[in-house]
Amino acid sequence: MAEDDTTRRPKRRCARKQSVVPSAVHYVGYVEEDETPEMIMKKFEELERVMATSTAERPAEAGPSSASTELEDLGGEPALEELAADQEAEERTLTEAQLMEGLFINAGWAHVSGQQVQDPLDRLAKLPIPQLCPIGFVFIFADKEHISGVVKQMYKWKFIYIENLTWIFLHANNSILRLPSPYARRSHLTMLMFRREGLAGKRIELRHQRNPDAAFDCIAASPGQPHATPEEVFIAIETLLPTGKGEFLELWAAKGASKEGWTHVAQCDGNYK
Repeated sequence: MAEDDTTRRPKRRCARKQSVVPSAVHYVGYVEEDETPEMIMKKFEELERVMATSTAERPAEAGPSSASTELEDLGGEPALEELAADQEAEERTLTEAQLMEGLFINAGWAHVSGQQVQDPLDRLAKLPIPQLCPIGFVFIFADKEHISGVVKQMYKWKFIYIENLTWIFLHANNSILRLPSPYARRSHLTMLMFRREGLAGKRIELRHQRNPDAAFDCIAASPGQPHATPEEVFIAIETLLPTGKGEFLELWAAKGASKEGWTHVAQCDGNYK
């Protein structure tokens, strides 16, 4: 028996889902640590091309979209646009001679002719550290009364603390040396290590080392410095950054210092050489 037109159930229309542009993860994926900057930049360019094509094909009533909006869908992963900005700034403002993988600020930054300067932290703040080492690591010796100020200044420059090495002062008979100080006697010096914040600082190969994080050595006289620096300090830096030979810079080096793969800047009678 045929159904009457009045009782026939109306046919449902197929509800077609409006096409949406997939997130950046669909096209690009997450940034892996072993990816080179060239690989990541190529993925970023491909994402921009896909986004431009998708936006052109989208109906006019659909809301506007941008690559930056899609990149926010990465779920907490570092945005590719941040890497692109770092790369662009690097290429625009830096020359090859300025790219230092490791910058070592020796203990002389807080002293003049062996005597501590009146405001060493103000002296440190005037150094062009972000320009000298824009994507590398900074190593700086600091007395205990300056550690807090050094860390705060490095944070202002967008460097984050990663590790430290302690130099314990010894007498000639291997007993602990205790030097006078305005607050408490000093028996050690701390070398603080910092890495550039963000993706740029992670592109440098960093080797986890098994060297000790403490060095025991006597204080020896050194021209242009309050004292000589133990060889273990340079070994630790070179081990930590195995690809840095030729891109190491030492400030307040000893007069006449010469070490393969290093550039030394020494203070000589108020001038730097």
